Amino acid sequence: MNSQRKDGPYRSRDAKWLGVCGGLAEYFGISAFWVRIAAVTCFCMSGAWPVLILYIVAAALMKPSPVRSFEDPSEKDFYEAYTSAPKYTVRNIHEKFTSLNRRIQRMEDQVTARAYEWDRKMNDRS
Repeated sequence: MNSQRKDGPYRSRDAKWLGVCGGLAEYFGISAFWVRIAAVTCFCMSGAWPVLILYIVAAALMKPSPVRSFEDPSEKDFYEAYTSAPKYTVRNIHEKFTSLNRRIQRMEDQVTARAYEWDRKMNDRS
């Protein structure tokens, strides 16, 4: 995807283990097979711990790839905010829906009030 090229690497969703090699392959536009071969070669030459630690750190830092591509910048901003701090994003959405619910309740109260009914009847006769 071109959007991944400029936004940075994401972990691949069709991964063998955590998606780091697949994500790097997608980012650089090469086959995941070759990235995995390079990782295994480094694993064998340097020992298990350095490569394993680097792999786990990369998996922790890389965000999972979006399910679908972004249609506009606001979708990308929402995805970035959600993957960075999901609790904050959910709280923000909850606050917006609570505010909308209060507004709708005020409108319903206004429309269902007796004064509204009298005003409507008086305006129909004019």
